[in-house]
Amino acid sequence: MTTMDEFGYPLKINAADRYMPPVQLPPSTSPEDYARHADAYSAYQERFLYAFKERHHNTE
Repeated sequence: MTTMDEFGYPLKINAADRYMPPVQLPPSTSPEDYARHADAYSAYQERFLYAFKERHHNTE
């Protein structure tokens, strides 16, 4: 079972994982929660990019 952050993005990326689009937040979300989500999604993108580069580096 993959560990997820508070928005549902995986904290550990596996080689078989597919890229996730951003989670749609409800209109009633506060600006602070939007900012936390943006930070969480940015961190997820960095983890995915790192795993993608590692995966392709190891297959060459």
